[in-house]
Amino acid sequence: MPRSERLRRTQGQLSVDHQLMRFAAALKRRRVELGLGVGDAARIAGVHRSAWNAWESGMKRPMDSSLRGIADAMQWQVAEVQAKLDGTEPQRFAHRDDQALWETGEREGWPEEMREELIRVRREWEARARARRDPDQQAG
Repeated sequence: MPRSERLRRTQGQLSVDHQLMRFAAALKRRRVELGLGVGDAARIAGVHRSAWNAWESGMKRPMDSSLRGIADAMQWQVAEVQAKLDGTEPQRFAHRDDQALWETGEREGWPEEMREELIRVRREWEARARARRDPDQQAG
């Protein structure tokens, strides 16, 4: 395996693995959001500081065995870490309306707490509407 997955030799030129670079940027952005230093994040993840630095710089892709530690350090789900590595976004919610609310809020730059509150209120209203439609179910 080459020293770096970020750079690949193609017809004599180096090309950047953009997906890995996006992951590296997301990892660093989240660590800073959480107010963690590199050493703190590495300790929580159970890896050496040099491994964390390699991930944040995009020089190395984390091994699958490190994903749980990254998720713990960044307060993400393992599926979120994997999706970020794959260049996709995981479905956070089973209900499509919750997912749509979350994604809209993300695009608009709403804080995570606001998005969570909106989803909670949407679910509450849905439960009330269900109860009005079927009052017998409420009593059972």
